[in-house]
Amino acid sequence: MSRVSHISRSVLLVAVTLIAVDATAIGQQAVTKNSKARGYVPTPTASTTKGLWAYEAGGKRYCLQTLGTGGLGIIDTTDTSNPVLVRTVPGNFRKVQVWQNYAYATTDSGPTQIIDLTNPSQAQIVNTMSTGAHTLRIDQSNGRMYFNRSSAMYIYDLTADPENPDQLGIWIGGAHDCRPVGNIVYANGFQTIPTRILEVSDPNNVVQLGTVPNGNHSSDLYVTPTGQKVLVTCDEQSSGHVNLFDVSNPADVNALGSYMTEPGTSVHNVEVKGAYAYIGYYQDQMRVIDLRDPTNPVEVGIWDNNRLNTGSTYSDAWEAIPDHDAVYMNQMNDTLAANKGTFVIDFFPGFGTASDGTGGKKPEAWWSFGPPSPGNNRFALRLTDALPNTPAYLIIGYSNTQWGALPLPATMGLIGAPNATLYSSADILIQTATDAQGKASVLLPIPAGLPFNTFYTQWAVKDPGAPNPGGWAFTKGGELVIH
Repeated sequence: MSRVSHISRSVLLVAVTLIAVDATAIGQQAVTKNSKARGYVPTPTASTTKGLWAYEAGGKRYCLQTLGTGGLGIIDTTDTSNPVLVRTVPGNFRKVQVWQNYAYATTDSGPTQIIDLTNPSQAQIVNTMSTGAHTLRIDQSNGRMYFNRSSAMYIYDLTADPENPDQLGIWIGGAHDCRPVGNIVYANGFQTIPTRILEVSDPNNVVQLGTVPNGNHSSDLYVTPTGQKVLVTCDEQSSGHVNLFDVSNPADVNALGSYMTEPGTSVHNVEVKGAYAYIGYYQDQMRVIDLRDPTNPVEVGIWDNNRLNTGSTYSDAWEAIPDHDAVYMNQMNDTLAANKGTFVIDFFPGFGTASDGTGGKKPEAWWSFGPPSPGNNRFALRLTDALPNTPAYLIIGYSNTQWGALPLPATMGLIGAPNATLYSSADILIQTATDAQGKASVLLPIPAGLPFNTFYTQWAVKDPGAPNPGGWAFTKGGELVIH
């Protein structure tokens, strides 16, 4: 049972640190930053992974993975450390998304299959739509589905009968991909065609409100705390990277900032959740950037097991989908470090340095069902790789620069832990204990309507075998961005 208390400076002794793996190269093939692979499902030899999606059913969590001519893989990810392929639906699929209990899986030449997911291990095709698409998107807010083709965008309604979607309209403009947000759709261009900003309240009379400059082949929308609308775009070509535009006024779009990994690589796809953009970056695999300052996006996460960039410019990661306890990322081809497949990856935006526990093992901290957005009643902070069956303390604070009169970061020599560092003010202390695997978790429901803010956090573990006289091991510090 966890115990929460507001604490004074004396409780600094049990101050805690939270999270994230630092950028550490594994041999010459892998680099991580604030991330760690938890699970993996290999791809059948003859198949190629493309689109990913996530959903829940019957109290379990699943990831959908298109496999080209190998069909659609349905992966049970309820235990993220042991994901299991429970069903493969035959077909030829490039992109998939879910509405209620149905998956809509398509490829360029078609057809599009509608798959009943009510019983995932027995998922079946229940209808076929003759039209295929390069990509498709479903707006979960209103049940509209958009098929993106070079010649046109097809708009469907899924709410009346998900097995037999009604076609609402066709926009003769064509799109590589799109991002629907209510009555506004950002229709991403092909090659030299710009992204068009469309008003689609009447699907039979789509109105173009503005354009975003060329080179935006996929995108997602980030809304700042002040209401500024920022389109995060992907320029899919050699040396094509991520660009951010202010689209608050569609008739007057302005460039804000950009992010790139290295010349010669290409970005592919982006998903925004909370204050972060999760990017499928082909050879550079998964990247996560902090969007709080759109003029200066900051890299806060990396998972890349192909640092030699073997293969073609458009190999490796197609998508990175943040959902449930982790981020799902597909690897389309074999590398020197790992074979192709679907990876389940932990992420948390951390900073600083963890201290050693018993045997030199550093405790680590992560989140579950992140990010900590208002109304997220399942958000939790987790501790892993700690000493089993021992007291653990989670600190949450309002500052990472000062705790009362004490400047932060501060060494923990006062409690006999000179090799450990406190990164968070100790305003709230939550006491719990690790289990037999050295894990702990604290549920932190985020109230709806909580305003934008940033908190700081850390775990501390009582560990007599740690190389500190007082017997403590600390994780890194971490940020909790309420957005």
